[in-house]
Amino acid sequence: MASVDDRTQMQKDIDLSHDPKEAAEAHAAFKADEGDKPDDEKDFHNASIRGYTHTQDSVWDPQFLEFSKWVRKTYFKDIGIEEMQTMNRIGFYKMFASLTLQFSIYWVLYWTVPEYFWLWSVPLFMLNCYLVQFGEIIHTRAHWPKKMTGSDQMDALVDSVAIIITGTSKEGFRRRHIAAHYSDVGNLSRIFSDVWIPFTQFPSTFYIYPHKLLLLFLDVEYCRRENLSRQQLLIEMIGFYSYLSLMLYELLFCNSCFLLIFHMGPGVLYHGAQVMGAMVSHSGIDKRNSFNSNGLFDWREAKGLFQVTVFMVDLFANGGASNHGIHHAHTQLPVALINKNLREINAYALKNYKDTRYNNILAHYIYYDLHAMLPPPKWYDYIIHAAWIFSLLVYNSIIIMGAPLPPPTTFENLVCDYRFYFYFTRADVWARWKIYAEYIQIKARKELIVSPNAYLDIVAGFFPRCEAVLSREKPRIPPPADLKERIMPKEVYDFNIGRPMEELRKKRQ
Repeated sequence: MASVDDRTQMQKDIDLSHDPKEAAEAHAAFKADEGDKPDDEKDFHNASIRGYTHTQDSVWDPQFLEFSKWVRKTYFKDIGIEEMQTMNRIGFYKMFASLTLQFSIYWVLYWTVPEYFWLWSVPLFMLNCYLVQFGEIIHTRAHWPKKMTGSDQMDALVDSVAIIITGTSKEGFRRRHIAAHYSDVGNLSRIFSDVWIPFTQFPSTFYIYPHKLLLLFLDVEYCRRENLSRQQLLIEMIGFYSYLSLMLYELLFCNSCFLLIFHMGPGVLYHGAQVMGAMVSHSGIDKRNSFNSNGLFDWREAKGLFQVTVFMVDLFANGGASNHGIHHAHTQLPVALINKNLREINAYALKNYKDTRYNNILAHYIYYDLHAMLPPPKWYDYIIHAAWIFSLLVYNSIIIMGAPLPPPTTFENLVCDYRFYFYFTRADVWARWKIYAEYIQIKARKELIVSPNAYLDIVAGFFPRCEAVLSREKPRIPPPADLKERIMPKEVYDFNIGRPMEELRKKRQ
């Protein structure tokens, strides 16, 4: 007897199986597209971390997989491999053109009106913050390991100069990025991860701790285990140390600061803003690619002071908060195309999928009743919050260089609204955090994990502080009864909390 095809019309249109379990191989739902995909995208999707390959059901929530298929086969069906490679080449040319422009403007001003340095330095710095956004060569290269530009020679050139231009190791970034896409997508999932690497151990940029690039190169076993090319690291090391030497020469002997202030400064701020955009986008619990772990954003429709947060991150990171979640649905697509079509894609996702996280981060769910009580912001609150978020971008820039500081996820409430702690007591906040932490079983899970990572140690260390505050004070505003239900959908809880706890308990028995 023939089975009844009860797929939705959208599932039929994009040729997606009704049952995602039918495709248990790595990204099996994309097998029909293999002939249309470049080898490098297959390489990125099939990459393993420490020998563990990822399977479709551990990487994709069925809803988000359906969304990814739609983005690829419907919305951007006319954007082929050659077109994207052309856009990547143009992006590389634009980056060099922007660097030339930055350098030219600086030296014209430096030689003609050096006495007015404090007048033209700030506008020039802000201009460079805009110009540095062209290209995104490191991020793009992570998703195009072989044919980013369509030319092996140009790709090799990109690999050689990328760390000089950005301070970021192409080889190291790709290792971190694979985990961010296929192992631990949601921020919360990373505290339980055994493959996520803290920035203190493995910086994203090496300006504060340049010696760590050398130590990484010398650690042969670590490079082998993490699948890092020591040849590429050697090339990067030579280029990066040459850049630092030139920077010191300019400062000490030329009485100039172009490389330090007007090149490295905007570049580091840009990468800090990108990390901030990723933090906002991935402010969820699901380790898979889902609408819980990949939020959708549009500052024009955000509420309250969080609108300023999204706007500031997008301003300094080329739409880094708004386009990041959609980028996870189509990893090789240039983000300029996502920015151009952002509102239409968001509207489609909100209309066709449930539990879509839109213009919200995890703090909005844990402390939803408190955020609802905040009064409407005054005009000056927008200015103060913009300055606060800019300081957070700088803070992120320092963190990604390996500074031993708490990640900004530890004060998400202030990312939502800088006034938050002016209106509520510590007991109000800790009472809700305790319910959340016990619900996701942080302490119980830490006791079952053999080698907890640094992030889990930080979060578990909040419990004594929480208990101390709640033993002295009672919440002025009791937590709502439905708090647990609002934190995450049940399916996300079962996959990320229930199933792993069962597996850990079985291992201990």
